Amino acid sequence: MAKKRFFSTKKCTLSSEDAKNQIFADTRQLLEKKKFSKDEIALFLAQVNDVIMIYREKFGAEKEVEYLVRKRYRRIEVSIIVEGDKISPFDVPCVNSTRMLTEKALKPLLVNKIDQISHVYSIGRNFVTITSPQFQVNRIWKSPMLWSVILGLLFGFLCYRLPAGAKGLIIDDILSPIFKVAIGVITGIMGPVIFISMITSISALQSINDLTDMGFKIIGRFLLSILAVMAVGIGFTLIFYHNFGVSGVDFEPRNLVELLLDIIPTDFISPLLNGNTPQLVVLGLLLGAALLVLGNKVDGLKDTLGQVNAWIMSAMGLVMTIVPIIPFISILSTVAKGDGATLLKGWEFIVASYAIAIICGAAKLIIVCTRFKLKLPVIWKKLWPMIATAFASANNSTMLKTEYDISENELGIKPEFSGLWIPMSQAMLNPRQTINMIIPPILILKYTNTPISLIFLVVYVLLVLELSIANPGTTGAWTILFAALALPPEYVGTFMMYKLFTANFNAAYGALQVGLEQIEAANRFDAIDLDKLRG
Repeated sequence: MAKKRFFSTKKCTLSSEDAKNQIFADTRQLLEKKKFSKDEIALFLAQVNDVIMIYREKFGAEKEVEYLVRKRYRRIEVSIIVEGDKISPFDVPCVNSTRMLTEKALKPLLVNKIDQISHVYSIGRNFVTITSPQFQVNRIWKSPMLWSVILGLLFGFLCYRLPAGAKGLIIDDILSPIFKVAIGVITGIMGPVIFISMITSISALQSINDLTDMGFKIIGRFLLSILAVMAVGIGFTLIFYHNFGVSGVDFEPRNLVELLLDIIPTDFISPLLNGNTPQLVVLGLLLGAALLVLGNKVDGLKDTLGQVNAWIMSAMGLVMTIVPIIPFISILSTVAKGDGATLLKGWEFIVASYAIAIICGAAKLIIVCTRFKLKLPVIWKKLWPMIATAFASANNSTMLKTEYDISENELGIKPEFSGLWIPMSQAMLNPRQTINMIIPPILILKYTNTPISLIFLVVYVLLVLELSIANPGTTGAWTILFAALALPPEYVGTFMMYKLFTANFNAAYGALQVGLEQIEAANRFDAIDLDKLRG
């Protein structure tokens, strides 16, 4: 008899098709409610079915199990509890395909983007949980970020009417410490995320030895793509900047040498303790390459690091629940101090975001169509399902499964290439994030009437490049970027508010850019049927 638990489970036997169908019905209902696609639902139910069949084969059809279907932390979970010997679903051999091997190797980096299965054996029971990717808020008026902005404005106006003493107590003694803690927590967790994710992404290439060289070349293409977006972003954003006359006087050649040498860590501990982002990226790359060279000798260590990264990414998901506090306090404090007019400056961020996305997307589309003699309407139609999915959800993660189908069936890309490109690009290539990060520093310098020195520009470019590859999420990247460049942290909240107006469009741009990058990269490695692409 199973012991009582704090959550309510149901019981069934593994032979009962009715019970299995009920599990599927309960799961499907929750997935459909959260706007998962038909393909995503089918794949998730297939994972649940595989687990059930594994335990049916091991324990027999009459074995009684407990199960639970629930929503938890913006995910759908199906938990199955089986008494008996320790049997892990991971012990069952999987299909030996490049895609599955790559996705499995990069799984810690894709923890919010693909289905996850966990197994724990405790007190004579197998606890298996199949977890969906994070679902997105499907109605804008349900967005916590939107409500944090609305409430920030509302309470800001109310606080503005309070006596000076009460206003100072609320802003300086209560809200300011909370704001600093929230920023500190987010910034603090980003260090381990960047460090472990870089190790994992590089060392993961070992699981597909014949494509190792291709993997490093793909990362090189990621860097070039990000640099191109950065160049357009900086060039356009400088239109809003008008303080060039006194810039650059503090720069000497030795400053650049010192800067470049400073990104090389002298030990393993200091970068983590100091939160030095460039050193964390370099250290992660070096250690990842070392694990790659050692190969199978360190499989246990790589598995451990992968699990640690999965924990950290899960912890980051929980920490991100406090993110709405930042725009709430930032906007409330600004309005309460009578500086509400400064919030209107965000229009420049919106204009720049849209313009840069349009310029980069259109340029890449024209280049690809011209180079491969493609008709623009044809290639647009082929990529449209990815673009539409990203636009509707304001998130590029939601197009992961659709991207596999489009790559093979519409673009004519070989599965062995898309099996490497897609998970790596999801983990390490996010041009929309580059746009989001490249704009704020220049605008803040304008707001604070601060000149742009050459040394600042070099540091700024290096940080955005490294944060784009490390891919810690825009909010986390902003907090790190602002801290490293000594920019006022309260502006994070302002830009988070205006990001709401660009999220859907920029996500669609990101889907287009990544799809076109994949076509170019696949051609570089002779992994695409151009005739099918032209059709």
